[in-house]
Amino acid sequence: MKEDAEKYNSIFVGIVKLYRNKLMTEHGKSPSFGENITGIINYPWQFIFVHSDFPEIELIITFHIKKRPDLEFRFYESHNY
Repeated sequence: MKEDAEKYNSIFVGIVKLYRNKLMTEHGKSPSFGENITGIINYPWQFIFVHSDFPEIELIITFHIKKRPDLEFRFYESHNY
């Protein structure tokens, strides 16, 4: 289970970091949500990832809580729904 959490954490956090870097390179800043729908991944951004094997379900819940660390990742997994 810990390996799955680390795998998904590196995937999701890595994608967000790459995308933020691309936006900074192209636009010199990250757009706000009002400027562009991609602004939803702006700082601070936390997310919960829920994975179930049966039935196979993935659920991603995102938050923008200023008092929580940016890119905080929580992983929950169920092998027996």
